[in-house]
Amino acid sequence: MLVRDKVKNRERFTPAENQISDYILDHTREVIEMPLDDLAKKLYVSKSTVIRFCKKLGFRGHKELCVQLAREMNSFIAGDEVTNAVIQQNDSADGIARHILSLKYRALTDTFNDLDLSKMEEAADLIARNHKVVIYGNSTDYPIQLELAARLRSINCDVRLPILPNTDLIEAASWQDDNVAIMLCYNGNSSSLQSVSEILRQKNIPIILLTGYAHTGLQKNATIVLHSAFHAEGTGVRALGSWEGMGLLADILYGFVFARDYEANMQGLKQQEAMLKNAGKVAQ
Repeated sequence: MLVRDKVKNRERFTPAENQISDYILDHTREVIEMPLDDLAKKLYVSKSTVIRFCKKLGFRGHKELCVQLAREMNSFIAGDEVTNAVIQQNDSADGIARHILSLKYRALTDTFNDLDLSKMEEAADLIARNHKVVIYGNSTDYPIQLELAARLRSINCDVRLPILPNTDLIEAASWQDDNVAIMLCYNGNSSSLQSVSEILRQKNIPIILLTGYAHTGLQKNATIVLHSAFHAEGTGVRALGSWEGMGLLADILYGFVFARDYEANMQGLKQQEAMLKNAGKVAQ
């Protein structure tokens, strides 16, 4: 989760910490360059109060928080200007194009900056060891599911992709314990996927969950959770951002699996290309 999102979550903040939170949100660029002493004096709080605030957010101290803020600020266009980027009625053609570019770029950089590489490694190891995968997801993520399935099949993974109504539950009930499930669910609110995850958990089948929410009912049954850090509210234009973040997670996961047996996979792709070329010559 991004620093600014953590700062906005005020459930456990003291009055002094709320004051620090407000200042970070309103003066993010200044805070990045501000020494601990100066920040404490500016807010009339002690240095220990600032440090406790940083630790409450999951950082070791003030310096680590500033480093992460700086990384996020370098995500093309930073702050609320991008977070709230939407198409306005009187936008020019150039303005619309830039809004969409900003939204997509922010989704990609937010997700990349928040990426847990160790969990991605674990997920790739699961797939590489088993080579039998079933991919579940909501209809909104179906293009990503299709692309991931095609890529995994290209490196000899046995992939199933339930698409007909109720086949997801049937598939879940029939899978054996040497299989791996990948679930794509950005908003985490799918009763159907929740039922599937319950069945898979009972069968001890590991679940790799790609989701955009820090807290979702699917997480309790997931073996590994990979987050898209971009948080989109509502539908329409902003939904493009959530789709980009989920797509990036799926692409990186494939890249990690590919690297597990790089030489064999490269050789396999070359053979596939040669076969396609020969088939094209025959067709002509």
